[in-house]
Amino acid sequence: TLDFWAFLFFSIQFIPIFTDEPRVSLARTLPVRLLLSVTVRHGALSAAWNVLFYVTVTIRSRLSNSSTTDAGGLSDMVLILSISFLVRQILYRHVRMSLQLKTSTVELSAVWRLLHGFCDAVVEL
Repeated sequence: TLDFWAFLFFSIQFIPIFTDEPRVSLARTLPVRLLLSVTVRHGALSAAWNVLFYVTVTIRSRLSNSSTTDAGGLSDMVLILSISFLVRQILYRHVRMSLQLKTSTVELSAVWRLLHGFCDAVVEL
């Protein structure tokens, strides 16, 4: 399923944390984490994975005594979650309007056929 593949690719994003400086790995994985956050099927998975990523980077930076600030990782996580939420809402709204248009087209077609069956002339306004 889509969530399995997203989980697999998100798990791969943990590799740079243990090989690079945490701040470098945050910047390097930001576009991929954003893309995965938008494309997962369930939005809660996106939030959970990004929180887990942030916690892992924070623990890693504190254990290695690096100068990475927690605010940088937190702002990245908030940015990713905000953008993915907005994009998901826009996509949801677009799909919902498309389905409503399709439903109204089907209903109009059904009424049109019904009127043609009972009436001699049908004028559409």
